[in-house]
Amino acid sequence: MKQILLATFSILAFSLSAQIAFDGSNVVVDFDNTLTGVNEGTFVGSGFDSGPAAGQLDSDAFAVTGFSDGDLTFGGSRTTGDYARGISTDDESTGGLYASTEIATLLNGATSSGSRLFVQPSGSDFTPGTVTLLANNTSGSPITTITIGADICFRNDVATRNTSITLSSSTDGMNFTPLAAQTTDDLTAAVTALLVAGGGAFDPGTLYCVALSVPTAVNIPAGGQFFLQISSDDVPGGSGSRDEIAVDNLTFSNFVLPVNLQSFSGHSEGGFNYLTWTTATELNNDHFNVQRSLDAKNWQTIGQVAGNGTTEERITYEFLDREAPAGLNYYRLQQVDYDGAFEYFGPITVRTAAASGVSVFPNPVKEVLNVQVQAPATIVIRDMNGRELVTYAIDGGDYHTVNTADWVAGTYLVSIRSQHGVTTERVVKH
Repeated sequence: MKQILLATFSILAFSLSAQIAFDGSNVVVDFDNTLTGVNEGTFVGSGFDSGPAAGQLDSDAFAVTGFSDGDLTFGGSRTTGDYARGISTDDESTGGLYASTEIATLLNGATSSGSRLFVQPSGSDFTPGTVTLLANNTSGSPITTITIGADICFRNDVATRNTSITLSSSTDGMNFTPLAAQTTDDLTAAVTALLVAGGGAFDPGTLYCVALSVPTAVNIPAGGQFFLQISSDDVPGGSGSRDEIAVDNLTFSNFVLPVNLQSFSGHSEGGFNYLTWTTATELNNDHFNVQRSLDAKNWQTIGQVAGNGTTEERITYEFLDREAPAGLNYYRLQQVDYDGAFEYFGPITVRTAAASGVSVFPNPVKEVLNVQVQAPATIVIRDMNGRELVTYAIDGGDYHTVNTADWVAGTYLVSIRSQHGVTTERVVKH
């Protein structure tokens, strides 16, 4: 069994797609482990189907052109002939799609094994040809950057043959933008230089894999699709058997989403409406405009909350609407970038109840505690040891805010004494 040597080489920008869910988490297509919508177990070169059996690839993720047996469309079925050549044993001569499971030897001396998507071009197969994969943006926000990794493999065993490899991307599946174009002779020259520098030599019979890791600028709207097309063809002037190519370890990481909103909710307390929202990531986020409407058509900006610029930390925001009319209110967020670009989140609804009695909110509290009463009262706040922290008088129908940012996390007692008696509320500080 021949060795596969992997070089580290960043001359190609690579973008892929499939029935892959881009939810903001890292995605790896290694053709060994089941990935829903892509493959069912280890790929063994047994074809494509929309309900793949063990060892097959999911045709909902793949479309293929250029084989004499006809094209594979997304959702189609091809489980024989050119599309199901089985596991490659070495240097193939019959055109078609295989699984390659040769042991890989890395340049650092380590070895790896696993399945790869392997193509043997011929006079009537994959000259030219394409493999297209499809990804769906399920993150809920636009995606602007992805770091894409891949192993591009080739065997250049005939000096008179040269095969092109072109990688292109698209967001509509029709208009593709080339990301990079190389030939097996180009890759041979680059790998040879690396091997010679390390005291080695190029072996024409070996399947080499070039490891890529490339940050790629994209523009995938929320709910949109992203396609990667791998295409190949003969380079004019050659003769003899074609160079073989393969792909493996397709990795998607470091997703950049302008603002990835995880949650947005609100509730009414004491005649006021309390809104809270949480972001998972932010990119150039200048601020949020909080907007209110009575009919979900005509919106009024009622406040502004500063954003956190660019961050991958989870951030929670709060806003208190003290002037919400009684009844049903609609709220949405207008997120605004530094350059003025914006997008909307929501709407949500909050039914505002008429104020009555005593209200202490929010509970739990993070930074600011609000206390509202309908009659003149004295407010006393103590910790669980009975130590008095705050005492003040408040007029009826008024409210008072208490800064709790410096309080130690725990439980506190808020006592309100008025002509109606004493009311005590337990408040938890986070």
